[in-house]
Parts: sequence; C-alpha cells; structure tokens
Amino acid sequence: VSKSGERYFDAVRAAARANTLPQMRVDIVPAALGDDAPLWGAIALAENLVVG
Repeated sequence: VSKSGERYFDAVRAAARANTLPQMRVDIVPAALGDDAPLWGAIALAENLVVG
C-alpha cells in the first residue's frame, strides 16, 4: 500500500473526510516502515504474546 502513490492516498483521504466527524483531524500518510510494516507488526504481536 505504501507504494501505491498519491492517487491512492488521495482517494483514501477523501473517504476519511467523508466518514469522520468534521472536527476530527485525520492524517493519512504512507507507513514510515514501508513494505516492512506488516513484518514489524507481526514481531510486536508475537513478542507481546510471549513476553506479555
């Protein structure tokens, strides 16, 4: 998703604006971890399950 480009993110931002309260500020940006974001999320989940 992070490599989808601005066209994709513009559509997601428009949908977020249409479906959130006007006073809510929602920033939608590409993941800082790029394509590795799911991997790091899985590692954090596994660590949380094992360590607590």
